[in-house]
Amino acid sequence: MLALVAGSMDAWTLFSAQTFATGQSGDVVQSGYRLVQRDWQAFSFSAL
Repeated sequence: MLALVAGSMDAWTLFSAQTFATGQSGDVVQSGYRLVQRDWQAFSFSAL
């Protein structure tokens, strides 16, 4: 439940403020965001 809440909060802050509320789950959200955008270079950087 905590991961779901933190991930949702990070997704909202990334979309609205272009930043993350927390660090660890923010990396997962950013990787998914870059994957959907098909920005392979940015995806590989954030995934690693």
